[in-house]
Order: sequence, then structure tokens, then C-alpha cells
Amino acid sequence: MRNGGMIPELAPLAAAGFATVVAQTALLREIIVVCQGNELTVGLALAGWLAGGAAGSWSASRSGRSPASGFPLALSLLALLALPALLGVRGFKLAAGLLPGQSVSPGNAALLAAVAMAPVGAAAGAVYAGGARWLEERRVARPAGSAYWAEAAGFVAGGVAFTMGATLLPAIGAVAVAALVAAAAALCAEPRPGVRIAAATLIVVLLGVIPAGGPLERTTMGWLFPGSTVVRTAESHYGRTVVAAAGGQTTVYHNGWPVASRPDALTPEDETTIALGLLCADRPRRVLLLGGAELLPALMDQDLGSVTYVEVDPVLIHAIARPAAGRAALRTVPVDGRRFIEAGGERFDAILVGIPYTATLSTNRYYTVEFMTAARRRLTDGGVLVYGMPGAETARDRYKEALGATIEATMARAFEQHAVFRGNRDILIGRNGSPVPAAGAIVDRSAAAGLRLPTLTRESLRHRLAIAQGLATVPSRASLNHDRRPAALVAGLLLWQSVLSRGTARAFKAASRVHPLWWLVAAALIPWRRRRREGTAFSAGAAAMGLQMLCLWGLQIRQGDLYQWLAASNALFMAGTALGAYAAARSAAGRVRVIAVDAAFCAWAGLFLLVNTAMTAAGWTYLAGSAVTGILLGSEFTLLAAAGPGEGRTAGPLYAADLLGGALAALWIGALAMPAWGLAASAGAVAAIKLISLPWWALRGATDECR
Repeated sequence: MRNGGMIPELAPLAAAGFATVVAQTALLREIIVVCQGNELTVGLALAGWLAGGAAGSWSASRSGRSPASGFPLALSLLALLALPALLGVRGFKLAAGLLPGQSVSPGNAALLAAVAMAPVGAAAGAVYAGGARWLEERRVARPAGSAYWAEAAGFVAGGVAFTMGATLLPAIGAVAVAALVAAAAALCAEPRPGVRIAAATLIVVLLGVIPAGGPLERTTMGWLFPGSTVVRTAESHYGRTVVAAAGGQTTVYHNGWPVASRPDALTPEDETTIALGLLCADRPRRVLLLGGAELLPALMDQDLGSVTYVEVDPVLIHAIARPAAGRAALRTVPVDGRRFIEAGGERFDAILVGIPYTATLSTNRYYTVEFMTAARRRLTDGGVLVYGMPGAETARDRYKEALGATIEATMARAFEQHAVFRGNRDILIGRNGSPVPAAGAIVDRSAAAGLRLPTLTRESLRHRLAIAQGLATVPSRASLNHDRRPAALVAGLLLWQSVLSRGTARAFKAASRVHPLWWLVAAALIPWRRRRREGTAFSAGAAAMGLQMLCLWGLQIRQGDLYQWLAASNALFMAGTALGAYAAARSAAGRVRVIAVDAAFCAWAGLFLLVNTAMTAAGWTYLAGSAVTGILLGSEFTLLAAAGPGEGRTAGPLYAADLLGGALAALWIGALAMPAWGLAASAGAVAAIKLISLPWWALRGATDECR
């Protein structure tokens, strides 16, 4: 057989990998925007993609088509489906009748993920299965391993290109380029004139789409904001900012979430939050606002020395019109608010947290013991940390009660002096040093404070505080909210889901109470041992995707924004996969056992567990973790493929088992275990699921060796 090095036969597979990662990342980012950044949607979307890939790989391996026609057909389908999938995501809100800024329920998010991601994922899965057989027909050595690493190498190139050029091309242009690359690969791999003409025609069409990407981008962006006129859009490494106008009002959206409006739309609860925050602080002169752009104009109008507004995305800062000059000086800082607090430096008299409540990991990190403790160190004596939480003046929803109790317990741990003012919005105050002033003292302070708030008077403030005292309750025993054990995240997710679908909230609550070990017991009972190659591929795919999801969540906890890290993390994961597959396929070290790599995989998962249990890892270590996980996955898959007969013909089912394990892990870890049980327990579950396959190889002899 021919050597499997860098030969022309591998180029179409590398091109397919490039096209796949660009299309996948663009679709993931688009779904994040449509679903307003909730991490559950990432798990659902990846599960849809991987399940589709498993189905496509298995179907292609069972197809009666010859590799000469099946592989180019799969490439053509990848090129044909990518752009319509993106347009389908864009049109989802319009088709579902959702308003601009309206949240997407978990059920609709799962439907969107299945409809948009599964078909393109199926085409990508069929590309690998067909490509392995195509290489085998051309007598390339180790066709399954060669196809695996060549495609992974294309993934790396595509991930790097997308990360570096994400702001240069609109999403439609990027996906059109990906489709163009896949169509060109199909043209090179297809020997028949008729199909070559069809591929060439598709290339011509896509070449016309790329320059038209700008106008098409603006038109389809309007589908996300029905009833509004899109004024402008901007893409950054942190997300997508859209300015849309309707009914004489202009609204700024960031990743689909409304963050500011002009004319100002300050609510009475916003005014109360500002008033209580300033009145509970001693001589407030320096105020820090984290997020909450809608509060900025009112704060600027108060008798303050300075207002520091911290927002990570400079594009968003630019899109929010600078308030007219007020009595306070304004300083904007384009950095992540959590990192700004932890960096130390200037101390403030009041820190107002305008970040939404804990329905995502990126928001939860502002409601943890670690953050509150760091914020206390940035306060002057008598300074305050201020939160606004969902509340109610009448009957209180049990999900709001659970969320409020967790955050209150967390604040009690970080601040010896704290208070809760209940109402339609529960306002939590943590004070550094002396106790929070009583209601009467707050009203007396308001007379001399000279607050400039349109609807808030001394009488209305007294009434609001009287209501708060009437609603005062002792919160039930609640868990503390930590970065790596986000107890408030499940409560926030349940509240978010209960607003959209109470049935979904009840189902999620029941599933979240099942300890990860029970899922492992169920997996261990599957009778894989008779088909241990596929079973091991399944466990490897599950462990690798589980660890990759945990790396993404770790990045989000440490860095604050998943949007910018998707392509980079995927690129490093696939770089490791390519390296591992290449080394395993071309190793000259003698006899290499599957059990050795399986044991190394188990050890790595265990190390990941220990590190995340014993210490807080830096952001870059999660990127390195993606690469190490990829190396082990690529090595094990290649050895599994080589351990059986007919490597090219059996690669499809093996790849399908790998992807199916990944799909289940994306759902289990990304959408359930991590929110409910935290990083350490989830990492322990991943380590355990990899241990399931180890005994299957320990009980066999030399027949399991790859030579």
C-alpha cells in the first residue's frame, strides 16, 4: 500500500475538515445569538451535530455506493447544506413568531439545534466514512487513521482562520467560503464529468454569494428582529452587536440580548436600585457599574465624582450612545468585569452589578463567593455592593425563592453586613464595615442626597421600603454559590425555563437531581464487550467531548465569554487529534497496545478531576487541556481502527460510535451535569466513563496489538 504521508489523496479530506469547522463554529455562534448566549444551547447544538454525524457516518458505511461516487457526493452535500442551515437559524425567530429580545425555550432550542445542525453534521460524518473508503481504494496505508488526521489538520487550519478572520467577513460570507472549499474538494475528488459540472456550478454560485454577503447579511439579520429596522451591526471577538429601531425607539442588542435603549427606558425598579445603592453607601463619590448599560444615563445625572463603566466588548461600548454630559465624570473600561475586580487597584464607594441573573455560567460568575469576596476588597469603608434580583410583591414563585435564597446565603458568607429589600425586584446590599442603614435612615438620607430620578420621591421610597419590610422572610437553607460548584445556576436555569415552559422546568429539575454516577451505572450495563472496538470508541468519544465541554465551561468561568473561544478551543482540540492520529498511524516504536492509550486516557481524565477539585486553574490551562484530550482521542481512535480487519470499510461504524458517545456527552455534561453538579463532579463522571472500557482490553492478549 502507498505511504499515507502528505499525498494528493489527503487534500480533499483536509479541505473537508476546514469547511466543517468553519460551518460548525459559525452555526454555533449564530445559535448562541438567537438563544441569547445560554450555554445549554451549545450542548444541545453540539449534540445535534454529533448525532447527525454518527447517523451520516453509519449510513455512508452501509451505502451500496462505490467510494468513487460516495465521497464526492458527501462533500457536495456539505457544501450544499451549510449556507441554508445558517439562513434557517436566522429565520427561526421569524418563523416561530418570537419578538426581538424574546428568549427561546429549551424545547425550541433543541428543535433548532436538531433542524439546523444535524443535517450538516450528517454530511460531515458521511465525508469521513466515505473518505476512509476512498483512501482505501487508492491503496493509502492506514486509510482510517490517515483520513482522521488529515481531516483534523483541516480543522486546525479552519479554526485558526476563523479565529483570526471572524471580524473580517460576515457570517454568511464565512459560511459561503467554507461551502466553496467543500465544493472545490468535491470537484477534485469526482472523476465523472456530469458531477464535476454540478460541483463547478455550485462553485460559481458561491463565488457570487461571497461579495453579496454584506447586503444579504443585513437583510437576513432583520429576520432576528421582526418588526424592527436594523440600523447597523458589528461583529467582535466577544459577540455580535446590533442596533435596531422600532416605534421611535432605538435598542442595542448584544448576542440577542437587549442591553440599552434610547430614549432611555429607566423603570421604577431601576430607579430604586440606583437610589438604594447610593443611599446605603457613605458619601458615594466613586461608583463602578458592571454591565447594566441602561443604568448609565441616570447614574451620570447624580451628584457623583465619577462613574466607571466596565464592559468587555469595545464594539458594544461604542454602540451605546454616550450619555449627555451630566454631573458625574464618565470613564469606560473595555475589559471583563470579573477580571477588572480581581485585578485590584482603585477602591469604590458603590459597585452596582447590572449583569443579568444566573441563567448562564458567564453571568453566574458575578454571583459567587469568589466574586463577592474580591468585590469587597475593592470597596471603601462603608462602601456597598448592589444586586437586583427577580422578586415579587405578591405570591412568590418557588424558583425565585430558591434563586434568591442561594444568592442571599452567598452574600452572607462574603459580607458580614448585608441586607435584602424585597419587592418586584429584590435588591441585595452588601456593605463593607458598618451595618446597612435601616429603612428610616435611608429615607432621611434621601432628603439631603438630591437624587435626580424622575419617578422616585421621598414618599415613594418610604412606601417601597415599607413593602420590603412586609415581605421580609427568613430564606430557607441554601447552598453557597461557587465558581466550580454553581449552586445558583440550576436555580437560575429553572427560573428561566419556568417562564418559558413549566413542563420543561419540571423535567430539568428531576433530571438534575440524578447523580452522575447513576448515568455511569446505566452506561456500564450496555453490553458493549462483544463489540468492544465500537464500545471503546463510544467511551472515548464520550470522555473526549465531556472533557472538551468542561474545558469550554472552565474557559467561560475564568475568561468570561465563550463566544470568542469556540473556534480557538476547537482548533486546539483538533490539532491534538491530528497529532495523535498521525503519531499512532505512523509510529515506528514497535508494538502499541490499545490498552496503553486507554489507560493514559483514564489517567488524564483523573488528573483533570484532581486539578479542578484541588485548585483553580488558569484560563490557558483549559486551552492546553483541549489539546491533550484531542491527542488521546486521535491516538485511541486510530489504534482501534487498525486493530480490526478492513480498516477502510469498518471506519464508518467506528466513527459513528465515537460521535454518538460525543453527542450523549454534549447533552449530559453540557446541559445537565455541569450546571447541576459543577466541574469536579462532572470531571469525575468523565473519568469513570472512560474506565468502563479498560477491563475489556486488559482481559485480552496480543491480538489487540496494533503493529
